[in-house]
Amino acid sequence: MWVKIPVSIISDLDVRSLEYYEDEKVPKITLVDNAFIARMKTITEGIDYSSMPEYFTNSTAFNEFVNDYKTLNRFPNQPKGTRSIKEQLTEAFKAIDQHAITNEIIEEIRKKKKKKIEAEWLHSENVKMYLPIQWTLEYEIASSKLSKYLLQAIKITSIEKSCPASIIDEELFTTVKNEIETEFAEKILSNQDVYAIFKPLSNGIVSKASTAQYLAEILEKADKADEKVKEKLQSDPYLKYIRDAIYHVTEPEKEDE
Repeated sequence: MWVKIPVSIISDLDVRSLEYYEDEKVPKITLVDNAFIARMKTITEGIDYSSMPEYFTNSTAFNEFVNDYKTLNRFPNQPKGTRSIKEQLTEAFKAIDQHAITNEIIEEIRKKKKKKIEAEWLHSENVKMYLPIQWTLEYEIASSKLSKYLLQAIKITSIEKSCPASIIDEELFTTVKNEIETEFAEKILSNQDVYAIFKPLSNGIVSKASTAQYLAEILEKADKADEKVKEKLQSDPYLKYIRDAIYHVTEPEKEDE
């Protein structure tokens, strides 16, 4: 007899924000839709098209996917005087219109990817997949009511990394807190602000593990200082998927609140 134990799977969505592409100077992308896949299938069926991402930034990324997801060890040889399958695929890829990256396109990509990932778990009643609205957990926190706490944690982690001899004590926590409070007083964060907070974590300038440890400590201090951390966690839309994942395995009736 199987016991149906509720299981929550929390994953990143991994669709970058517009600010990332602007920062990396990626001008255009090639969207992968049904027409794109149908065009490639006329050349070969020997690719796992179900694993194809929602877009490619360039032909190099496309060729890497083809090499990694061929369902055959090698494409069959073509008659002399004709192009190889790989050459045909590359030529077809380059002939497809590219699109300038916009927030609208990014939102559409997010919807498609989320739907695709969630569909993989529809067959299970007790196992559910929970995904962020935008990108990764860290990016959602940077977008949320906890953004200033995350920024404090990143700053302390950065200080510790740049000067290992630094004393990470209560005085430093207070100094960093006051600096961030002054900088972000009454400020509504723009998308650029959110990306700026997240970027040190994204590009590996600071350790995610160390930042998480300091963030936990900072949230505990803020909660004791009556900064209504619990209320922020319970009400923030960017953190809803985390709440729902917890409720699914603890209090299912709260999941849809």
